[in-house]
Amino acid sequence: MNTNVNKQLDDLFRVWDNGLCPGAQVLIRQHGETVYEKCFGYGNLENQLKIKNDSILHVASISKEFTVLSILLLWKEGKLDLDDDIRKYVGEYINIEEPITVRQMMNNVSGLRDQWELLFMRSITINDQITMDDINTTIRLQKHLNFKPQSRYLYSNTGFHLLALIVEKLSGMSFPQFAKERIFKPLGMEHTFVRESYTQIVPNLVYAISFIREVRGGDNNVKYQRSREINKHYKTKYSLL
Repeated sequence: MNTNVNKQLDDLFRVWDNGLCPGAQVLIRQHGETVYEKCFGYGNLENQLKIKNDSILHVASISKEFTVLSILLLWKEGKLDLDDDIRKYVGEYINIEEPITVRQMMNNVSGLRDQWELLFMRSITINDQITMDDINTTIRLQKHLNFKPQSRYLYSNTGFHLLALIVEKLSGMSFPQFAKERIFKPLGMEHTFVRESYTQIVPNLVYAISFIREVRGGDNNVKYQRSREINKHYKTKYSLL
């Protein structure tokens, strides 16, 4: 990357170095080589801690790629069929008449109502300590879908939560352990993981300037990672999905 492009990138991100401002890790690779890597701004405004190369960031719904990949690994081993009704695996959580398939949840066409909106209706807010049991109970209470499966598209975190539960049931491992053993370790992603619990201490952790939750699945799969790892394996992940 030439000097002029580097300067343009510096100018683009310099606004994040303007005073006490939330920031980011920025890494660009070209033809397998790192051509730009810098950190800007702060990862913790209260304690004025700057983002560094070894900062660990919450990657939010990028986690959904790993949830689907986990399902596909089990599918490849013949442990499930993508067109199976999810009642075959997580029937204890489903009180809806219409059949819903694993594939439909992966593609956001299941019609399942989103868990966060449902939690809010139960007066459980983002500022509360939201547990796995809160999510599971909320799903069990549902009697209807937003629409007939496959008839519409609607982003639903609920589907990815259930996919993570399917992974746990079929693998005999917790979702964080499965992701570690089957995805992150084989790819050499030593600093990428699913948080086991909100009580887990994560050195060099940087929280997004948003909100924090405990559950697993999509955002659910509260994944943490360094930018150089997600960038390094970008093509690998997408080719597998």
